[in-house]
Amino acid sequence: MDDIKNSDSIRFIPIGDFHICKIDGKSKTQILNLFPKRQDGVYYLNKFINYIQKYHQLSVYDYVLKYLNIEWPVCPVSKEKVGFRVNGKGLFFSKFKKGKVCKEHSIPFLKACEKFSQNRKGEKNPMFGKKSWNSGLSKHDDPRIKKIADQRKGIKFDQEHKNKLKEARANHPLKARHVVKHTNESKEKMRQATVKRWEKGCFDFKKTSIEKKVEQWLLNNKIKFEFQYNIDCFVVDFACLDLKTLIECQGDFFHCNPSFEKYKNPKYDVQKRNVFRDKIKKQKYKQLGWKLIELWESDINSGEFKNILECELKK
Repeated sequence: MDDIKNSDSIRFIPIGDFHICKIDGKSKTQILNLFPKRQDGVYYLNKFINYIQKYHQLSVYDYVLKYLNIEWPVCPVSKEKVGFRVNGKGLFFSKFKKGKVCKEHSIPFLKACEKFSQNRKGEKNPMFGKKSWNSGLSKHDDPRIKKIADQRKGIKFDQEHKNKLKEARANHPLKARHVVKHTNESKEKMRQATVKRWEKGCFDFKKTSIEKKVEQWLLNNKIKFEFQYNIDCFVVDFACLDLKTLIECQGDFFHCNPSFEKYKNPKYDVQKRNVFRDKIKKQKYKQLGWKLIELWESDINSGEFKNILECELKK
């Protein structure tokens, strides 16, 4: 366990430990050439795991244990091997077998679950066997609901009230997240589906609504492109290889569209992370000689993106 790096109590193995395959000496570049597409894994470590499974029939657990000489962490509660996740920095271990919070090792979580279960079961639930008064109704066809909606229109919370709500969420034993418990049969089906995806090394990535609109325009105009194209550990939405041009479809909120005053200064962590990453990606694309066309969600939904693409791709 001494070989595992620690950062703020998070245990992980840095990505540098996987840049050379210790089984056959394959380098990072050689492995990336074998798995060039996003479907082979978003991060290099995904591709490395696919590589050792496909060419050496070895799991990441066996590789870490045998070739990196690192003992795999175990859950302090169940004493089983903990799970892991990967990103651009390396392989991260979870603290517990079932994640950060579960009934087995969190007493507040357990008590809350028991309380909610009792309140919601059968006749103990005050709404048992009854139908809610507003079931199937909306403000368009019921004056009572319309009256409530009109009263709440334009309501804004002051900062003090927002802080109270934030504090209440933070102190809530369930952290405002409610989950549906899967049956053992469902769990087994999901496990088998995951195993098959890893065996094939094939992962499906769904297109967003704005990506579908841009893709359809490219197809209609007979422009050749690659979807989810990998460039130096970054993934771009569309790459027109013949034109040496990249197209990114950016969400207004998540990537902070500068056209909107409220998004000019990133407020949330996800916004700050995306803006920083977008800046690095743009610099990398420019260094490699690619032209980047950035399409915003509002322009795509309004149809303005067609004029932008037509002008930019004909330059």
